[in-house]
Order: sequence, then structure tokens, then C-alpha cells
Amino acid sequence: MTKLKTDSTTTSSLSNMVSTNSSHPLTGSLAWFRKQLNRLSISQKIAYGYGIALGIAVLGTTVGLLIGNNYQNYAQNLREDTLEESELLMDLQRYLLEIQIHHQYFAVLFQQPEIFHEEYSRFKKHSRLAQQNWLALKESYKNSEVYELPEEVELLNNLIKNYDSLIQVYTQRIEALLRQIDPSNLTPEHIEKAQKKFLDLSKSPLGLNLRSFVYDLEEIIEEVEEERPHAKAVLEASERLRTRIILISMIASISTAALLAFYTSKTLLAAQDVEIQRQQLLREELQGAKESAEIANRAKSEFLANMSHELRTPLNGILGYTQILQRSKIISPEELKGIRVIHQCGNHLLTLINDILDISKIEAKKMELYPKNFHFPSFLENLVDICRIRADQKEISFSYQPQNQLPNHIHGDEKRLRQILINLLGNGIKFTDTGVVTFKVNVLESNPLTTGEDKKLNNHGVIRTIRFEIEDTGIGMSPEHIERIVLPFEQVGNALSRAEGTGLGLAITQKLLEMMESTLEVQSQLGVGSVFWFDLDLPEATGVTDVIVPDQTIIGFQGIERKILVVDDKQENRWVLVNLLAPLGFELEEATNGKEGLQKAKQFQPDLIITDLLMPQMDGFEMSRRLRESSQFSSVPLIACSASVFDDHQHHSIDAGADDFLPKPVDSKKLLEKLRKYLKLEWVYEGEEDKDKNLSTKAQSPLKTETSIVPPSKEALEHLYDLAKTGLISEIFKQVEILEKSDEKLIPFSQNLRQLAEDFNLKKIRKFIQQYRDK
Repeated sequence: MTKLKTDSTTTSSLSNMVSTNSSHPLTGSLAWFRKQLNRLSISQKIAYGYGIALGIAVLGTTVGLLIGNNYQNYAQNLREDTLEESELLMDLQRYLLEIQIHHQYFAVLFQQPEIFHEEYSRFKKHSRLAQQNWLALKESYKNSEVYELPEEVELLNNLIKNYDSLIQVYTQRIEALLRQIDPSNLTPEHIEKAQKKFLDLSKSPLGLNLRSFVYDLEEIIEEVEEERPHAKAVLEASERLRTRIILISMIASISTAALLAFYTSKTLLAAQDVEIQRQQLLREELQGAKESAEIANRAKSEFLANMSHELRTPLNGILGYTQILQRSKIISPEELKGIRVIHQCGNHLLTLINDILDISKIEAKKMELYPKNFHFPSFLENLVDICRIRADQKEISFSYQPQNQLPNHIHGDEKRLRQILINLLGNGIKFTDTGVVTFKVNVLESNPLTTGEDKKLNNHGVIRTIRFEIEDTGIGMSPEHIERIVLPFEQVGNALSRAEGTGLGLAITQKLLEMMESTLEVQSQLGVGSVFWFDLDLPEATGVTDVIVPDQTIIGFQGIERKILVVDDKQENRWVLVNLLAPLGFELEEATNGKEGLQKAKQFQPDLIITDLLMPQMDGFEMSRRLRESSQFSSVPLIACSASVFDDHQHHSIDAGADDFLPKPVDSKKLLEKLRKYLKLEWVYEGEEDKDKNLSTKAQSPLKTETSIVPPSKEALEHLYDLAKTGLISEIFKQVEILEKSDEKLIPFSQNLRQLAEDFNLKKIRKFIQQYRDK
């Protein structure tokens, strides 16, 4: 975020302005509201805006309903009050008229006692009802909820003033007269006197007031009746007004809400435009970042490819010549030991390079698996031999515990499975100083292949779930270390142990296992040891014939001489192949690029071509394509040999017409195996050179035969064999020195045994000793 700079004058003026404006309460409130509003996001502002609009619409409609209902209730009350007053007045008038009629009847009914008493009861009833109606009428006017007309109020007030107690007084006078008279005992004279009293009462001011009361009630009734149409009209008008108020309030509310919604939508559209622009800018930035990342990734891949090529090219010369020199019979044992050290160091450097390339290929998602059928027990035994030698060097025990029912052949990526197991076993040995490293291989379960899986391609019908487990008694790990060990360049242990590798082994192992649809599991306790294991579903392969390669030195081949064309722009690479193959009896020709290779192929007519891929003028891809297009060379075996180990280069070479791929640095055993395969050769091994006269070989060195080697005593042979069985290489070296010093005749035997021990080849050591034990 960019910050704007202001000078002191501007700051002080702004401060004064804020302080001045903040002194006003309304300004301060607005500033606070604006500040709170600015804290909201666009979506929150929109939500609040629609909420306020809806609130206004609901509130306005509610207020309209309340006002309309209030006015309608007033009109309804007015109508009801008018009806109630009219009924009360009319009832009161009727009861007063009944009282007057009863008064007149009393004067007539003195001579009929029974009828007189009935009339007297009706009189008391009507008198009571008249008083009740009068009280109700006064109460109605007193607590009226509607506005009364002034004329009506004035008339009622006059009635109350003039006649408030009239009914009660008149009733009391009538009852007093009636108590003085007993109709059953009246004489004619008494009847005449009683009638005269009642007639005098009706003519008295009290009786006249009663009549006036009735007349005045009539006037009020007329007023009330005139008010009825008015109340009805008011009620109808109130209903119409209520409807209008509701409609107007709804229209006003909806209009306000619509305006607010419009403003909100406008704000939303503006915010959307801003968001779209922001997203567009973000996409452009992401696209730029993606392109930069792709460029960086391509540069990284090109750099790694170039570095791989540049590093492997000198390594090819180093490891190639160490393999050539190890075949020499004129080099002293000390010199041979130095050459083997160089070879081992070169192989270690190659392993580090391969680790870095592997993790790069995995990150770039260019790593692929290439499953094939291979012999499972021998695969495991080779691993065990390698790891037992390393364990012997550290003077710790190595225990191999295979299950008896392991499959003979399986279908999988042999190279990557070996890489995984060597990483895990190597770590177990590296971080164990005392105790034992145990390697267990067990079949957990066996399941038939499903119908959707191809059974014909690899000729197998059962999937074996195999668990590989490596347990050590090493330094162990804490829980936090377990979380980090599969990260690239992460290492545990002391500084010396960490210095022995790149920290990529477990990261590569985890990625490879994920590609194989498995995962690495680990249990560890600091200071006690660790257990690593993983489970793989591997199809069992059947109908596979094992190629048995004798573990001896090849010195030639049987049959006619074979021609091989070597095409490589690096002279040292060509020399490595020439010096490896020429002593075996091959005729070789060299070419420096693809163009020259095509010319030499026509002149030399090779039986097999070994070509580099990346060369000037014409590369190996183009040369391969042209050779395959030519009827003359379409069936000549072609092996691509390159320091580039990226899978796409290997695939492209096969697509271009190569029959096989051989990575640099060249492994002589793999090279010779490919030559045997494509040229259908039968090798001649050291010690068999006299069996067949039809032998192709050159520059053969004098060979020591078994008859020229004098073995030590039987006891010494048994002791050496026991040491070889337990893998104690260091003890074998000590026994070799003792034999050399004890008798000169034992030197040839000791030198042969030393060479085998320096190669850490326990199988060859046991085989070498066994041949003398059998004699």
C-alpha cells in the first residue's frame, strides 16, 4: 500500500478543520457514521442498503395501516355511539311513558285489587329500568370516545340539570301514595280521595316536569337520529380514506425503497466494474506471473538438462575408463584399488546428480513409471548384498527376513522400486551406529485381476499386496522430525550424518510411492530406532524365462567378427566405447555427428549403431529417422546413448527409430547385455578361451588359470568362507594380509580374493572360495 506524504502545514490545517467540524454534534455523528460505513465491504453495504429499503417499505406501510385503522376505528366508534345513544334515549322515553300510563291506571284500578297489584309491579320494573337507562345515558356521554356535537351536548347538559333526580323523586312520590292505600279495604269515599291524589300529582309541577322530560327526550332523539346518516357517511369516508392512506404510504414506501435499491444497484454496478477491473488486472498479473514461472521452469529444465549433459559427459569418461582399467591385468593391486576408489566416488557423484534430476522431474510432473517383468527374489538378493556390505563397513548387523511365499516374478518398475528400497535401507544403515537393520518382505494378500485389467499384456492373473518393511535401532526421530523428513533437503541426525547426502532421498521416495498409489508409513522413537514400511499392489508375472548372466569377466564372443559404428561429437565418449568393445573382438568405426554417421554407415556397413542424441550439424534424432527411412539400414539395431536422461528425450529417440536407450555414464554390463540381445551373441568368459577356436577377441592379456593358484589350508578356507557368509569384509582383508605374509605361493590366491573383496561382491567371494573347498 502506498502512503501519501503531507507537510506540517497541511497536517495542522486538516487537524484544525477536523476539530472544528467535530465540535458540532450532527457533524460529529455524520463523520462517525461515514467512518463506520467505510469499514463495510461492498457486499455488506449492498446488504445493508436492501435491508434499509425493505425496512422503509415495511415501516411506511405499517404507519399507513395504523393511521387508516385509527381513523376507521374512530368512525366506527362514532357510529356505534350514535346507535347506542339512540337506543338508550328511545328506551328511556318509552319507560317514562310507561310510568305515566301506570300513574293513570292506578286511579282507575283501585276497585280491582288483583289487577292493581300487577300494575304496581310493572310500575316498579319500568321505574327501575328508566333509572338504569338514565344512568347509562349519562355515563355514555361522560366517557364518549368520539367527538360529540355541541348542540347535543348542550341539550344533554340541560336534561341533567333539569331532570337528573326527577325519575327517582317521582317514583318515590308514587310509592309513598301507594303505601297509604290498600285497594282491598277502600270504601267509595276513600277511592274518590285516592283518585284525586293521583290526579293532583299528575297536575303538580313534578308531573308536569315528567311530561317536559319526555318532550325534551324527543328533541334529543331527533338530534341523534339526524346524526346517524352523518356517522354512516363518516364511516364510509373513513374506509375510503383508510384505503387511500394505505395506498399512498405503500406507494411512498415502495418508491423510497426503489430509489434506495436503485442507488444500491448503481453502487453495486460501480463496485462490480471496479471488481471486474481488479479481476482483470489480477488475471493479467497472474498470467504474467504464470508466463514468468513457465519461462523460469523452462529455464530450470534447460539448465538441468544442460547441467545433466555437461556433468554426465565427464563422468562418462571417468567411469568408462575406470571400468576399462579394472579389466587390465598389468596394473598392480594398489593401482587397481585406487581405480576402484575413483569408480566408487564417480558412482556416488552420479547418484547425487540423479537425485537432483529426479526431484526436478517429479516437481515438473515429468517423472513416469515404466513397469516390466523381473525376477523378484534375485532383485531382493542383489539389494541385500549391497546393503550388507555397507552394514559390514559400519560393523552393524543386517538381517534379511523374506517370506517363503514371495512371487517368482512380478510386473513393476524395477528401477524405481530399487531406488526406493536403497534410499530406505541406506538411511537405516547410515543412522544406525550399533545394533541391527532388519529388512522384511511379506505378502499381505493375493487377489485375482479384475475383468477391466489387462491380463494378456504381462501374462499375469494375480495381484500380490507386498509389504516392504525396514526397521533399525538407530538414532530415531521426534514427532516434529517425522513431519519434516519427506520435505526436500530435510535431514535429521548429527552434522556428520547430514553431510553424507542431499536430503532428497525420502522426498523422492514419497513422491515415487504416490505415483505407485502407495504411501510411506513411519514409526519412530528418539534414541530407540525407526520403522519404515509401505505396501504395493504388484501383479505376479508368469511364463517369464530368466536370462542367467554368469558373474564372470567377458573376454570375447563366439562367431564371426561384428561391426559397430559409434556416433558422438565428444571424442572422450567415443574412446570409452571403443576401448570397452575393441578388446572383445568388435570392429569399430567413429563419427562425430549425424551427417558423418550416415556417410560412415554407408561405407562401413555396421551390424549395430550406437549414437549420441545432441550433436551439431545433425543430431541423433534426425539421423535415426533417416536410417529407418532407408531400406538398407531399416533393420540395423540402433542404440541411443545420451547424457540426457529426461524421459521425453528417451521417448523421442525411440519414436525416431532407436531400438533401445543407454544412459551416460555407460555401464559396461548394461552395454554388453544390450549387445548380446540385439546381435544375438554368445559371450566367452575368462577361463573359457580354449573351449572354442572360433573366438573373436583382441589384445588378450595373459590369464591366470585355476591350476596356477595355490589355495591355503582347509581350515583357512573354512574360516574365510564363514567370514564371507556373515559379510565381514574387513576381517577378510585382514586374513588376506596374513596369507600374503605367510607364504609367497598364496599371493595369487590372496590377490584374487582381495579384488573380489574390494568390489564387495560377497557372492563371487563365496563362489571363489567354494571351488577350492570342493577339491
